[in-house]
Formats: sequence, C-alpha cells, structure tokens
Amino acid sequence: LPPPPPPQSNNTNTHNMPILPDDAWRVITTFIPNSELPLFTCLNKPILEATLERIVRQNDFNLLPSMERHLVELCKKQDGFSSYFRDQFAGEESTYKKWIALFDKLGDVGTTVGPKQSGVTFGVCKLLKLGDRTQLEALAELCDRKYLDDPKLLLMARKRLSSRVAREHAAGKAEEEDVLEAAMELGRAHRWCYNREECLAQSVKAKEGFDRIYGESSKKSIEVNFQIATQTEDERARVVDLKNVYEKAESCIGPDRLTYEVANWLGNELKDLKELEDAKKYYLIALEGRERLLGVNDTWTLYTVMNLGNLYEDLKDYAAALAYYERGYTGKEQALGKYHPDTLDTVMCIAFLHMEGLKDFTKAEAYYRKALSGYESSLGPKHDDTKDCARNLAILFCWYLNDRSKVMDLLNYYPHLMCKVDDGGAFAEEHLQVLLELLGWAELGVQTSV
Repeated sequence: LPPPPPPQSNNTNTHNMPILPDDAWRVITTFIPNSELPLFTCLNKPILEATLERIVRQNDFNLLPSMERHLVELCKKQDGFSSYFRDQFAGEESTYKKWIALFDKLGDVGTTVGPKQSGVTFGVCKLLKLGDRTQLEALAELCDRKYLDDPKLLLMARKRLSSRVAREHAAGKAEEEDVLEAAMELGRAHRWCYNREECLAQSVKAKEGFDRIYGESSKKSIEVNFQIATQTEDERARVVDLKNVYEKAESCIGPDRLTYEVANWLGNELKDLKELEDAKKYYLIALEGRERLLGVNDTWTLYTVMNLGNLYEDLKDYAAALAYYERGYTGKEQALGKYHPDTLDTVMCIAFLHMEGLKDFTKAEAYYRKALSGYESSLGPKHDDTKDCARNLAILFCWYLNDRSKVMDLLNYYPHLMCKVDDGGAFAEEHLQVLLELLGWAELGVQTSV
C-alpha cells in the first residue's frame, strides 16, 4: 500500500494522525476480515495507525474482531474498565470477577496512537506475537463461548499457544503432556471454525500421545476420541461413533463433565436426524448429570435446558418448551447478565414460541422488543443478530398482526429489511412481496436492492 499523505491543516483530524486514503481503506476492509493473519503482520506502523484512526473517527468497529471492539469500548470509557464491566454484567458479581481476572492476566493490551486513543488491534496482535503462556491462555479463554465468542481470534491464540508450548518443551521447560493438551485445544478451536482436516490432524496427534502415556481408557484419551468422533462425515456413522464414546465414558470415568458433554452432543445429533425420543433420552441424561455435577445455573447446564426447550417445541409440546425456555432465561440472566448475547438469544426463543406455537402475539411482540433493545445496547444496530431480531419482529407485524404502521416505524430504523436477500437479517424474496403488499407498494413496482 502507498504511504498515506501528510495531514492537511484544514483536516477534521484534531490529533494530527495520518489519514488513510479511500483506496487503501477499501483494500484493508476487503482483505483483513477474510485473512487469518493478524493486522500487526499485514500493515506497517503508519498504515496501521491510519487505519485505527479512521476506525475511531468513523465509529466503525465492524472491521475488528469482537474482542477488540470490547477493548476499544474500554478505552473510550473515562471511568476505566471496572465501571464498564459492571454496566455490562448488570451487577452480576461472579461473571464480572472472572472477566476482570482474565483481563488482569493480559496486562497492557493497548498501544497509544494518539491522545485518548489506543491502538488495540496493534496491542492484541503484539500479544499474539510476543505474549507469554499465561497471557495467551487468558486470551484464549476470553475468546471462548462463555465470554467474547470469537472463534477466529481463539484460533489464532491457540495456534500461538501451541507453538510456544512446543518451543518450551524443546527447551526442557514444558512437559509432553502440555504439548498434547495444546494440540487437543488447537483441534477444538479448528472444530469451532469448521476446519475439519486441521481439527483431525491435531486431535489424532493428541490421541496417539494420550493413549501411550495414560492408556486408551483414560479420560484424556476418551476426550480426544470424542473430538475425533464429532468429525465423522456421515451423520448416522457419527451417531454410532458418539454412542461408542459415551458408553466408554460411562464405564471408564462415570459421572463426569465429559460424560454429560458427550450425552448432550448425542442429543443434538439425534435431534438433527428427527429421532426426537432418543434425543430426549440423552438430553435428560446430560441435564440430570450437569445439574448434579455443575449446578442448576451453570452455563453448560443451561445449554442443555435450552436444547430440551427446542426439542419440546419440535414435539409441539409448547407448555413444556416454554417452561424450559423460561428456566434458561432466568439462569442465563443470573450467570451471564441480561445483555449477554446468549441471554438475548433465549428471549428470542421465547418470542418465537409465543408467535409460532402459542399464537400469543402480544407477548411475542413484547419479547421481540425486549430482545431488540438488548441487542442494540450490547451489539449495536448493525450487528447481524440485531438485524435478525428486527426481521423477526417485522414478520410478526406483517404476517400475524397486519400492522402497516408498526412496519413503517421499524423500517425507519432498519431499512435493510427491504433488501432482497436470503440472509443477513433481511427478508427472502417471497416474504418481501408480502411486505410490499402490506405497505401498498407492490402495485407501484418498487425495486428493492439486491
């Protein structure tokens, strides 16, 4: 990329930072989201700083991974991150303390690029490149589903951590078991990113080592066998492999977190195959075990609670489904906070059940509005989850309430609903026609963007 021009005296940039040219900005915003390379290794420092300046000036953080958006928000808060996280978690102390403890391990992430601004991308990528084992482990944990839910950044952290542990082992500073554990976790990160071959390569490497050190009936070997079984391509063969892993876990390690994780996964696979009664059997095994082992409001217990709600919805037992969804919502609000995306997803499930199953449109609207307000607060109006929620609310207004006024109000805030696409929070083409008819625009030949 060409170097940015020097700032002009009449520029609105009051911090005397270089301004990124439009053509360079287009290249960066096209390349970076589709690259696994850290921004630190892609750009020289002047271009990097110019990119960050433009992101901050335009208040456009879609380019950054979710972790970096959170950290940028931290830098914008005058009261420091303690008050920021207390607001995010609505006073829920245990989750707040876990976040703070992990961020303390990261150390100084930001690198100053201007007054009251921090080059968080630069800092995070520097940590990936130079961070010690404690910092990389904290970063990986922060990127997991319980916290920032950022699979790409998790994968980068796990890759760096695996390389660092391998170097420490070669220098006599780490055990072989540490290397195998890092390989298994890297395989899990690849699984989350749907990189099947890479997942299998790391998992098989870990399995061979665990089998040799601990034996095939050990918990570590069973855990990595579970990971390998999830990658079996044929659906029914995958169920057979997972049942074998579950039986081995049940007989060799008994009541354990891993045993119930396998049972929950089996429930998911059987539900996808429409074998709902068998799915319910494994979900209930997972739920009872997780309640006993982890507690009724642990997030893993609540995932199984939500799975059962979804299963009962498929069985058209709407009263049972609602009971599980409401229990899931109460637990997630306590465990994660009321604005956490997982909590808001549960509100969406309740809204959808009221709309499609129970036909209680008043409650459906109330829950959709509650979810939408939460998504707007925590993720912003441009996030796909926020747009999906707005689309579902529009479906309620169009197909069930036939309320033109409410649709128009929603379109003022979410004009993307008029786009003719099948995803990204907009209507499919056949649904869009109903919307146009309700608005009285169909006969006008209104053309929507593609």
